[in-house]
Amino acid sequence: MRSVMKMTGVALVVALGLTLTACASSTPEAYDASKVSCETVAKDISSAKTSLSNAQASLKGDKGTPAEASDKSDVAAAQAKLDALNKRSDVCSFNPNAKTAGKITYTDAELKAMADSLTVSTIPASAVCKTDANGLVAPAIDSLLAVPPRLWPDAISTKITATDPVAARVELQEAICKDPNLGVAWLTFVATQVRDKLLAATGIDLLVLNSRLKAYTDVSQITPKATAFVPLLNVKVADRTPELVTKAINQNQAWQQDAGLVNTLLERYAALGIDTRQSVVNYTLVDYGQNAGAIPVIGINSKPDDRPAQLYALTSKTQCGEIVTFGANVGDKRPELFEAKKCTPPPTTTSPGCKVNCTTTHNPTCKEKGNCPKPPTCLSVYGPTYTGTYPGCKGPSSEDPSQNGNANTGGGQNADKGPGTYVPPAEVVHPPAIPYVPPAAPSSGSSSAPVIAPSGPSAPASATDTSGQSGNGAVSGTGSGPTCNQLVMSC
Repeated sequence: MRSVMKMTGVALVVALGLTLTACASSTPEAYDASKVSCETVAKDISSAKTSLSNAQASLKGDKGTPAEASDKSDVAAAQAKLDALNKRSDVCSFNPNAKTAGKITYTDAELKAMADSLTVSTIPASAVCKTDANGLVAPAIDSLLAVPPRLWPDAISTKITATDPVAARVELQEAICKDPNLGVAWLTFVATQVRDKLLAATGIDLLVLNSRLKAYTDVSQITPKATAFVPLLNVKVADRTPELVTKAINQNQAWQQDAGLVNTLLERYAALGIDTRQSVVNYTLVDYGQNAGAIPVIGINSKPDDRPAQLYALTSKTQCGEIVTFGANVGDKRPELFEAKKCTPPPTTTSPGCKVNCTTTHNPTCKEKGNCPKPPTCLSVYGPTYTGTYPGCKGPSSEDPSQNGNANTGGGQNADKGPGTYVPPAEVVHPPAIPYVPPAAPSSGSSSAPVIAPSGPSAPASATDTSGQSGNGAVSGTGSGPTCNQLVMSC
């Protein structure tokens, strides 16, 4: 029996040890794959898969033994590492230069959010081109128009009339839908200049996110591509064969898709409104569009432009400033690239000794949280007649409340001023005082008090009003002086 108990105790200790080990190792330490280079992530994933396979084999061989718990921990850690590396690989798929040489400071989560916002999987209704009853857009090449309505000989389109940023963007989108020459220019601009800036700032590649942009990476092909979308341009009605008409319909519908792509991307950037910054790149008509009646050729303008433009920028909620900034010239809708504005966020400093609740002493340099009581002052504690810094307050010259009526703390005027106009004690006009004449000695046996009957000539006033109230001095007298009743006295 003793032997059985001993074995049972050993088994219990082993079981408890396994349980405690399993609990301590149930949550493996998180593996940080954000610093793994995109160039080596594939190799790291392969290595992680091998480690996971080995850990799983060990777990299978040690099943039912004390080593099983440790093997489970190894398997969990290997799996967590593999999962983290796979997520890193997802980021690298659209961000091949992520954090190269420490130039990119955005986290993987921020980069993923940016990439998602710039990926066009479906075209929203707001970016869809408006069509006629046959589902077609009536093409109109604005660069073929005279001057005016175009503002300048090298203007690639007409003026943006709306001043509101969102309304101006809608106006630009509608112009892109009907004018393939303008629209192809914008697609090429996004696939080259905007793409390069975004790639340098974040490592995100627009061509990877939206493969259809790869067809628009050659600036010299802007006008030839635009011409291909309008095969009936300059073709007489009599020469429009059924095959040519069918081609025109197909090209019209294809253009609607590509126009919807660039219109959607325009909506993914913040509309900043009109600015007059100097652009670093802008598009223009080459040789003022003199192309023998064909669609005018659009190319890059080597001269910077500082005319007003509706600006759009890619921004981040966690970063200060703009990441990529471009715009549409107000005068002709031409695409323009700008240097992104950077800003330095104000430093967040806290004064030493600041309090976070109302239970501690007040610190005048801090703004306390909550509805804390204000620190006491001489004014709030003793009233307007006290000066100085609490608690070292100084009162008025007369500190005795008995000399100042019914003031609670002494000094100042009464709380209840009473009727009439207040007259300072020094300015009170006192009635004349009459010298006191003692009465005759009472006769023997008399029980009644003598009646005081002052008499005699008037004398200069000698009594002093100490009541603190105007017109209520305790003065007695007869002759030319007022009577007791007149002085509201009881004689």
